[in-house]
Amino acid sequence: MSSAAKWTPEEDAVLKRLHAAGLDWATCSTALGRSEKSCESRWHNLNRPRRQNGRPWTEEEDETLRAVLAKGLSWSDAAARLPGRSSRACMARGKALGVGVLKPVLKRPDALSLRRCHDCGKPTVDYRCPKCRARWRERNGVAPSAQEDDNYAAFGTRAVFD
Repeated sequence: MSSAAKWTPEEDAVLKRLHAAGLDWATCSTALGRSEKSCESRWHNLNRPRRQNGRPWTEEEDETLRAVLAKGLSWSDAAARLPGRSSRACMARGKALGVGVLKPVLKRPDALSLRRCHDCGKPTVDYRCPKCRARWRERNGVAPSAQEDDNYAAFGTRAVFD
């Protein structure tokens, strides 16, 4: 059977029985002739008792979703705080509201989680610290890029970062 075909009530019953027996998604998918993702998605999206299909989002749920995402928590964290909503539903609603999981935007080198310089082992934002990079450039006859020069003027380092 094609994975694009609609699920039948008989397939739902088999999926429930197999999942209740503790079988993994690979075994369930083989028995049903569907993909693992299809079986897992069908179980999570339609057969979970806490799922609330088609119920409109309330203003309180929207505020909770915004608050959770403002803290930088994940979609599954948001779903855990919203009974009856899956992480997928939270993600879809978050995108509809124009909010998403916030990732820290780091502008300054001192705010970055630092790596270790390949040559001397000092903390740095790049593969090599500025002093080792300058020595490497001198040895190899490489001039700094314009972006590195701009970063040096703004932050005191030639490191290129997003």
